[in-house]
Amino acid sequence: MGEGKQTFTTLEAPTLAETKLEFIKPFKSVAEGYLSLKEDSGTTKVTWGFQSLPPYPMNIMKLFMNFEKNMDREFGAGLSRLKAISEA
Repeated sequence: MGEGKQTFTTLEAPTLAETKLEFIKPFKSVAEGYLSLKEDSGTTKVTWGFQSLPPYPMNIMKLFMNFEKNMDREFGAGLSRLKAISEA
């Protein structure tokens, strides 16, 4: 979706990883991300997301664009890769 870097800030194996996301392109922004794993009836439930306050003009563009739809596609692809790796 763009260019940036991700730094792990907290690792609590095997249940939690928190990260700092620094977006560079298409716009500069910082977000706090997380990946939480919880055992659920013999399977593992994964929750993955992030929180950010988008800078101007992205905060205005959010009114007219569906960023969640794009993120759902990216997060879904990432979760599918995680599932494949963990089941291998």
